[in-house]
Amino acid sequence: MEIKARYVLIGLFTLAALVAGFAFVYWLETSGGLGKRTSYEVRFHNTVSGLLAGSAVLFNGIRVGEVTGLKLVPDEPREIDVTIAVDANTPVRGDTQASLEFQGLTGVAVVTLAGGSASAPQLTVTHGQLPSLTASETAGQTMSEAARQAFTRVDKVLAENSGDLRTMVSNLTSFSEALGKNSGKVDAILGGLERMTGGGKTAGLVYDLTALPASAEPSKPLEKQLAVPDPSALLTYDSERILAQADENELAPLGNAKWADTLTKLVQSRIVQSFENTGSLNEVSRPVEGGAPEFQLATEIRKFQIVNAPERRAEAQISAKIIAADGHIVAARIFDGSAPVKTAEEADAAKALNEAFGKILSNLIPWTTDVIAGGGEKPPAVPAQPRKRGQARG
Repeated sequence: MEIKARYVLIGLFTLAALVAGFAFVYWLETSGGLGKRTSYEVRFHNTVSGLLAGSAVLFNGIRVGEVTGLKLVPDEPREIDVTIAVDANTPVRGDTQASLEFQGLTGVAVVTLAGGSASAPQLTVTHGQLPSLTASETAGQTMSEAARQAFTRVDKVLAENSGDLRTMVSNLTSFSEALGKNSGKVDAILGGLERMTGGGKTAGLVYDLTALPASAEPSKPLEKQLAVPDPSALLTYDSERILAQADENELAPLGNAKWADTLTKLVQSRIVQSFENTGSLNEVSRPVEGGAPEFQLATEIRKFQIVNAPERRAEAQISAKIIAADGHIVAARIFDGSAPVKTAEEADAAKALNEAFGKILSNLIPWTTDVIAGGGEKPPAVPAQPRKRGQARG
């Protein structure tokens, strides 16, 4: 008897554990389905394949209930009424949109609710009828069904315009035959267009500016942090093209010659490199976000071109200002450089501009170093005035 009673207890315990497990899973899947629920009726205009009683109902992606019933509409063979029960606190409004989605690899169908404004009226039971929502006409339409409908429409369009399509194909055939017979003339026309736009020549050589070379004995470091921002310039100069003076007030690209980068970037890079070559490798850099250098060297490219009168030469002019960390201008100066252009070749023009820029660098770098080391620009010396005869010494 004791053995039989023990087996009965074990069986009852196992049965109770199974019932509790099923109850927990049911509660988890229905998100507390034993709470107060509100029922709605959703009308679908297409198939609801895969939707079953017990399928989930989601509101803005959150499970709020489940499907409790499905039925056909006798007077409308293509429509289906789906009854859902959702948590009473779900904000279902008159403008809430209902649809059908398929989730997971197996394509489990769920009813989705979304949207609805706070000002829209709350749905309520009217004359004993459940509040109703109408799903969009495309709700429940799978990708394959949508593709099939799209191909059907395309096929209909092709069938209705088959004559025009045959005419178009025939015209394309005639055009390709004519093009093949006159390929030589087409090549000549394209060659003329290339020559007219400058594309028939070489793409143009690329030229560079050089920094001041490193000396055998590097200069004394700045011992203060200096940032060199991008130079400012008119849009004409802020490009890769090498410019020449066409008229008195007109600049034009010099053939196909180009700088290795936009002129402003190239000038900034060579100024920084010149400081590094002269012993200020650890003090000079481009502006760094969040950095606070003691000084900034602000420059402006005012002139960088080839002029033809009174003689052909390269002219460059750069304005420089040394600005302290508090924003006041410590010193300012305009640097000029020029060099003769020996021939009309683009290479000689680029070489002359590089030479003019080198003259500017040879004055700009030591001037900046002296100003930063001395804390400011020294005023120019005033020459002594000759004393008149008989004037007492001051």
